[in-house]
This record gives sequence, C-alpha cells and structure tokens, in this order.
Amino acid sequence: MSHPPLPIAGLPIAGAAGRPPVTVTSDGPAPLLLPAVPDPAASRPTVVARLRHLADRQGDTEALASNGRSVTFAELAERMDAVAAALTTATGTGTSLDRPVAVLAEQATDSLTVALSVLATGRPLVLADPLLPPDRLVTVLRHARAVALCTDERFRDTGADLTRDLGIGHLDVTELLTAPAVADRPAVPDGRRCIVFTSGSSGVPKAVSYSDGWLLNEALGAADALDLGPGDRTALVLPAAFAAGLTVLFMGLLNGATVCAADPRLAGMRDLPTFLTDARVTTVHTTPSLLRSLLAVLPPGGGLPGVRLVTTCGEAVHGRDIHLLREHLDPDAHYSSWSGSSETGHLAFHRLGPTDPIPDRIVPVGRPATNKEVRLLDGTGAEVPAGQIGEITVTSAYLGDGYLGADGALTAQTAERFFPGPDGRTRYTMGDLGRFDPDGTLHLLGRRDSALKIRGYLVEPAEIEGVLLTHPDVAEAVVVGHREPLPGTGDGAGDPADTTDQPARPARLVAYLAPKSRERALSVSAVRRLVRDRLPEWMVPSAIVVLPELPRNERGKIDRSALPAPAPAGPVEPARTSWEAMIGDIWAAVVDVPVVGRDADFTELGGDSLDAEEMLALVSDRLGVRLRTTDLALAPTLAEFADRAAAASAESGSAGTAPGRPGSPLLQRVAAGPVGRRLRQWWGAPSTTHVVLRSGER
Repeated sequence: MSHPPLPIAGLPIAGAAGRPPVTVTSDGPAPLLLPAVPDPAASRPTVVARLRHLADRQGDTEALASNGRSVTFAELAERMDAVAAALTTATGTGTSLDRPVAVLAEQATDSLTVALSVLATGRPLVLADPLLPPDRLVTVLRHARAVALCTDERFRDTGADLTRDLGIGHLDVTELLTAPAVADRPAVPDGRRCIVFTSGSSGVPKAVSYSDGWLLNEALGAADALDLGPGDRTALVLPAAFAAGLTVLFMGLLNGATVCAADPRLAGMRDLPTFLTDARVTTVHTTPSLLRSLLAVLPPGGGLPGVRLVTTCGEAVHGRDIHLLREHLDPDAHYSSWSGSSETGHLAFHRLGPTDPIPDRIVPVGRPATNKEVRLLDGTGAEVPAGQIGEITVTSAYLGDGYLGADGALTAQTAERFFPGPDGRTRYTMGDLGRFDPDGTLHLLGRRDSALKIRGYLVEPAEIEGVLLTHPDVAEAVVVGHREPLPGTGDGAGDPADTTDQPARPARLVAYLAPKSRERALSVSAVRRLVRDRLPEWMVPSAIVVLPELPRNERGKIDRSALPAPAPAGPVEPARTSWEAMIGDIWAAVVDVPVVGRDADFTELGGDSLDAEEMLALVSDRLGVRLRTTDLALAPTLAEFADRAAAASAESGSAGTAPGRPGSPLLQRVAAGPVGRRLRQWWGAPSTTHVVLRSGER
C-alpha cells in the first residue's frame, strides 16, 4: 500500500547527532516533534493535544473500528471531551488526580473510546485484562488505587463484584458514551497517563507508570522504523492491558492510522483471518506465539491480502517463522521484529524487506529505536566492545516513570533500575544480556536474573512461589523454566529465556514443592486450583512436582540444577463416557502422549495455545461441537471439558455433521502432520471424517 509518510524533522536517534529537517508537504497531520532531551521549560506535547490535532487535520478518517462499529478522529475527539466531563462528575473533585480510572471490557471501539476519554480527565488510565482471575483483578485495582471501574455489558457482573469489594465507583461504558457534548476543551497538562502491570519479583505485580512523552515517543519510533502513518489500518490483536498492546494502540492512533481492534483470546483464532480481511488491515502486530497460531489457521499460500507489514514482539522469533509467514504475504510486504520491555517501550527494530535474506537462526533484535541509546555493560559497569556479551542498558528521556507502590509513590525498586542523569535522560538496566555485531545490530541472549519469558510474557518465578507458599500444606516452593528438546535434538536443557538456535519445545513452568508434613499427602489438584484462582493463565505451572524436600547445595541454598526433570504421569484413570474417550484420543494426539486420563489437565500435559487451537478444531470437526479457548480455561481437565462438550452438543441438538467435509486450513494442516497420522492409526478413519455422537450421549 502507499500513503504519505509521516515526516520526522531533525530528530537524533540511536546516539546520532541529528539529521536534516524534512519539509512537510502532505495534507496529513503535522509530524511528531520530540527532542532527544526535552527542555523542562518548554511546553510539552500531550496525547490529548495530539488526538485533537488529528481531529482537526483528518477528522473524517476512521480512528477506531471493531465488529462493524467505528468512530472517526473528529467523533473520537468530541466523545472524549463529553465522556471526560461525565467521568469528572462521577469521580468527583475531592480525590487526587493521581488516582486512575480503570476499564474492564472487551477490546472494542466503545471501550477504547472510554479508555481514551480517561486521559482527557487528567487521571491515569488502567486497562484491566478481562481474562485475569478475580483475585488478580482485585490486586491490580487495589494496587493502582483506582477511583472507579468502567465495564461493558459482558463484564458488568464481574465489575459489580469487584467494585463492591473495593468500595469504588462502578460506571457503564454504554451509559458514558451517551454523555452530552460539551463546549469546553480544557487543556490537559502532561503527566502520568497510563499504568500497566507486569510480573514482580517481590511476589506482587509491579505497576509501571507512563507519561505523555513515553506514549508519544512510542508513536514516533513506529513512524520512523515502520513507516506507520495516515492510510494504514493497524490490527490491535494483542491485549491493550499489557505494554505491547498499549504500544500498538497509541503508535497507530497518534500517527493517524485506523486502529482495528479484536481480542482473539475471546473470539477465537479461527475467526481472526476473517477479521483481518474484513477490516482491510494493512499492518498486523503480534507475538511470535500468536503469529504461529494465526499462520496455522490461514489457507495455504494466502490469507493476508493487503497486509504490507507484520511485526512481532515479546519473545524470540526464528527465521523459519518468517519463511512460513512469507508464504501468506503479498510479494511486496515487509516483516519487522521489535523488542523492548514494559519499562523501556521500543528498544530496537529489525526490518526485513521482501527480498532480504532470512537468517536460519533467531532473528536479531536490530538497531536501537528513536531517542533510545543502548549500551552493553560488563559486571564493573564498563562498556563492552562489539562481539562481547554485556547487560543491556537503555538511556532515554522517554522511559517509564518507574514502579508505583500501593501508596501511589515510586517504590525503592525504582532506584535499583532507573538512574536519572544530569541531562534529563534516565538510564535503565534491563536485566537482559546482549551482543552487538560490528555493524551495530543487537542480539538478545537471555536474562541475567531469574525472570523467565513464557509465551512472550515476562514472568518472575518469585511471584508464583509466593502464591504457592500460601497453601497451608506447602513448606517450600521453587519455580523454574523447563525446555524439552524436539525429537532427535538432544536433551534441551537450559535457561528458557535463552535465545540460542538449539531447537526445543516452548519453555514451560515447573513448580517443585516440599510438603509441611510427610504424614499428610499434598493435593496437587488443590495447589493448582489455588494458583489458577490467583494468577494469570500463563503463570500457572504446567507441571507440579512434589519432593520430600528440595535439594540444597553446600551453602544450604536450594540447588536448582539438582531438581529432577518432570516425570511422566503415573497410572491414569480411564474414561467413563464415550465423550471422554473420544476427546481423550484427540488430546493425546495433540500433545503427543500415549493416553490421557480423565483427571488430566490440558496445560499440565504440555498443551500450549496453538495446541489448544488444534484440539478445538479437531473436536469441532470430529464431534460437531464448537467450543472456544475460554471453555478450556473454565474446564481444564479431560472430564470437565468432555462434560462441557456433551452439554454443548445436547443444547444445540448437534449430532455431528456429514463425513467427508473438506475441513478448515488448520484441519488440513493438522491432518497432514503427526497429529493426523496418530488419529488415523488409532481411529482408522480419514482425518476429516466425523465421529458422530448423538445428542445427550455420555
């Protein structure tokens, strides 16, 4: 596609002295102008001012779109002012403006409009992830000191329970959008704009605060590295409750692009290709895990028409992923990886054009982002030369403000990672190890500390350990990452954050527990329920190993290297119903185990998000029952999931569909692979033939 580039005038990037100014000749919005070192005495730009400017310059352009509903930039600005006035009235003037307003809703036009309106009140915004368990949501909202929670119809009941427990206001997204228009457009001074939560080593989530400058510089970096601007239609399919999704939201909007929002975690992966096509998306931004899931449901050799750019972030991506992606892209489309953290935002970009060679290993991190200076330091704090490994530090005027405590002030941990300099910039130590090539390309080599990358999420094991230790029968707990090799590639041992080229299965969390009493058996299922109730799904260990005591070294500390690998499951309880038997066969084929017991947990068996999509597609194809990943989250064991499938079949009156249906692209791919071969061996039927279970059969 083509669109007028968003010019960036005179901006020093990656430590360069600057570049010549660019004359603005298009009719698009004026460029973002952010100096490498802001002048404290100068008037600072704000997100609200930028959105109002876009409303004046390209008011008829769609700003937000989802599920057939959209708003233009002009409509967005008008609604922001009206909703902000209503929010100000509802939250009162007697509470500090440092206390945020939270939004808990589906990722859609209406909820995002209300979320952006929060910025116009002068209060910070907290986007709460609707897939978090209630206990975690309470922790997040209490830590943030939210003054009110806005919910849509889908999460209204959840919001009512949360606000009652917390004693804060409960507002309705739909009602807020009916607020009357206002004549005044009060200026919003720059300040704290958003708060996001990431895993914390102290056992509680860390709250990272963002300013206007952080959000605007994220947009600037995207314009500079990705040519993102007016005319683009940007897919927001990462949850905006996390830093990566929040970045996609603002780097699209603030550059004048249309943000097309969906949440495949709620809607399901099978509908994502249709959404991207119907929304006429031109840029798609995902994690590598989400990209692999998307590619699995695309038709061979196509499926992404009109997409000019795909990016990934959050975890390492291998060259083989890019080769597969190119099979589905238009000939002139580009790919870019971008790396960073909740604290830094964009760190670096690595862009590959349609004819650029694809590495046969992990794709590099790339070149530093706009207004970010990246250095690698050794243990003494000295900078290391190209080719040597050092800890990554980032210096910029546009980093996160630090970590917020439950009292709203910056925590002591902020001073351990953020170091303000005399020039107005801050240096942040990431805890990641890296290496520069002689040409300045950065490679990420894993974590220096104990943090793990699990499916793109940064996870602090201490937070999981803290929850495990709340169980009355657990004396000690340690959580580690475990990486199993692909067949025929060795033992696969190593740090799950490692980004070497050794092929291995995705990293998974393993918890090791020592019971308080040897006379009383420790219930693993009870421990797992406890963790599921308290933590997000990606922080639930896939295996829990109970040992009489945890191994220790000569200094009396837990010896992680002596922890045994998770053992294969013991005797399994056989299926009791035909539904359990059939679905058990599908589970076994997908996760590649000989047999699945009725009390087996899909995640504990090693199933990840892509495995779940394959399993759900097979259940739909074989048994005629269409379920979603949320059903698996609510019914994680075979017996529970089979009951849910049987109930769904009885409710719909389904008795399966006719044999011989061609099957979806995902099913065609599954049928041609090892999962399909295993099912054919077990069932002796073509992979697209349905096994019919009559409604109500158990």
